[in-house]
Amino acid sequence: MQALILLYKSLLITGPNYIKELFSLRSGNYDLRGYCKLNHLTFKSKYLHKSYRYITSRLWNNLPDNIKGASSLKMFKNLLNNVSLTTEANCCC
Repeated sequence: MQALILLYKSLLITGPNYIKELFSLRSGNYDLRGYCKLNHLTFKSKYLHKSYRYITSRLWNNLPDNIKGASSLKMFKNLLNNVSLTTEANCCC
């Protein structure tokens, strides 16, 4: 939860630049589903799957759009308390 709050501050509010530089927003020519998605790096080593960059980008991309688009930090924290944080993709198939 703390990692996501730090990422929110860095991306959408004036937060630490060194955190913002670790991540890049997905860009493309098509309007795909999802708001404010991050590029997700893949590593061959399972050791790097425990890094801040990997876990946080995975958690951020799995958040619902209404949470990522929260208008204030306080609202973001309140909405984040109501969601289950897992690194597995939530599929409604």
